[in-house]
Amino acid sequence: MSSVQVVHDKGSIVLSVILLIFAVITIAVTTYIAFSNSTSTYSKEIVIEKQLNDIGNAVANDIMEIVIFLPHGGKISYTMAHYLPSSIAGSSYSVNININSTKENVSAYCNGYSIEIMLTGLKWEINGSINNLEINVTRK
Repeated sequence: MSSVQVVHDKGSIVLSVILLIFAVITIAVTTYIAFSNSTSTYSKEIVIEKQLNDIGNAVANDIMEIVIFLPHGGKISYTMAHYLPSSIAGSSYSVNININSTKENVSAYCNGYSIEIMLTGLKWEINGSINNLEINVTRK
């Protein structure tokens, strides 16, 4: 009669389970870190684009209101900076306004993103300057 001896290697099973659990946790943490960084970056991009659009539209609307309501020969000095945010998504931004050039526009820049809103016909309606959101114009 021959007897077969069965060896149960419980130590290797425990080690395999521990390694498997460690691998699953590592994959889960890595996936979380990868997606959390991309989600926050993507969210910041959306905030910057929307805020730049809002700021550009607000500035363009103010300029057009001045042109519409300012009587011929009228003069105005006006500051727009009081209602604009100091930063966008924690970053500084700039607004450039061209009214006396061939390309009349409002443009805003922040962290590599930019918007441009075209303004047409202003150079035929007003004389003046807009620097740092200070408007000093006279209607023709």
